[in-house]
Amino acid sequence: MKLKDLVGDYLLITILAVIALLMLLTRIIYTAGNKRQNDSRELLKTTVPSLAPTPTSSNIDFEKSYPLWKLLPYTGDGFVVEKYTEPLVLKVSLEKGEKSAGIEKVEKWLEENEISPETHVIVWE
Repeated sequence: MKLKDLVGDYLLITILAVIALLMLLTRIIYTAGNKRQNDSRELLKTTVPSLAPTPTSSNIDFEKSYPLWKLLPYTGDGFVVEKYTEPLVLKVSLEKGEKSAGIEKVEKWLEENEISPETHVIVWE
């Protein structure tokens, strides 16, 4: 019996065997690639920066440099205190109205939280 006769007699089985091998190879390649992709997603999850400053183990006194950090972002009447950009520097966005009215409202909010408005620099947007 020659190889040509075997292939001719078992053509359908040969084709199905080749297809099965190709499917197995595709699955192996896909699974390995998918694992690498999941690993990179896990890495991204662990390196996402936080929006608000968090306490660190550095030499600065965090509570003195960022006394309102637990309250941020704060939405008031016509303004939003977004975040600290630097120690004692607050970023504030006015929603509507005049800046002078916004200044008074932000200063009142600072005083309600036992913070002197003179201790903070306010960056308006």
